[in-house]
Amino acid sequence: MFRAFATNDDGILGRGLVELGRVLSPICELTIVAPESPRSAASHSITLHKPLRLDERPDFPWPDDALSGCRAYSCSGSPTDCTMLGVLELMRGRPPHLVVSGINEGQNLAEDVTYSGTVAGAMEGAMLGVPSISISLDSRGRGNFATASQLLLELVERLFFGKPPSRPWSHPDKERTIGLFNGRRFLNLNVPDVPRDEVQAVRACFTGFRGYKDVVQKMTDPRGRPFFWIAGERVKEDKREGSDVRAIEEYCATLTPLTWDLTDYAALEVLEDLL
Repeated sequence: MFRAFATNDDGILGRGLVELGRVLSPICELTIVAPESPRSAASHSITLHKPLRLDERPDFPWPDDALSGCRAYSCSGSPTDCTMLGVLELMRGRPPHLVVSGINEGQNLAEDVTYSGTVAGAMEGAMLGVPSISISLDSRGRGNFATASQLLLELVERLFFGKPPSRPWSHPDKERTIGLFNGRRFLNLNVPDVPRDEVQAVRACFTGFRGYKDVVQKMTDPRGRPFFWIAGERVKEDKREGSDVRAIEEYCATLTPLTWDLTDYAALEVLEDLL
């Protein structure tokens, strides 16, 4: 039986996570651990200075055809904490074949991947040696989470099995997953907020860049004390061919291979010469 683990940064009852539960629980054994409240932009933070709590959530809205063995928990920590507790504790001895983080309500493109709790949930899965995918809906208020979940299923079946598998899913093709998810790599999927038949394609993309101005805004409270609001107005878009920013504007789903290894290998030779 295929085993999957899911988390997010929108909280245990986030619409995207409920959608993941709806589509995954009838075809695989799904374990969910998600923050008890929204933790957007938590990045890859972990909780070190206070205890973490796990609470089983019988109120999670599983579909009627969910397989036995599916379970959901809320956690007092970050998305990274959730993945660690889920994989290393709850699924100890029976590790997942796949970690999914999402479906985030909002895009995670360009430099946003460095701040994203959604991306961090998948990054932690990759660091633990599990094939991992983060998934986000480029939310424009339409709420086409079913488009994102359908694309995820299509992607997993293509990458993990090579051909449409029987359902419920059985064990994946190990050689395929080792070749793609090499212990450092994970995938970041962004889906346009349109019906499935309006998605033009799934494109392999690199992370683009977007520039902002007035990122830190200073204000004053009623007592005269200053406070600050991190926001900003977007003033630049990376429209190069192949960037995730351009592809999503063209109603394409974007699939970007990322890695937790942040070493700039091209600069190593330069540094060696300088040293």
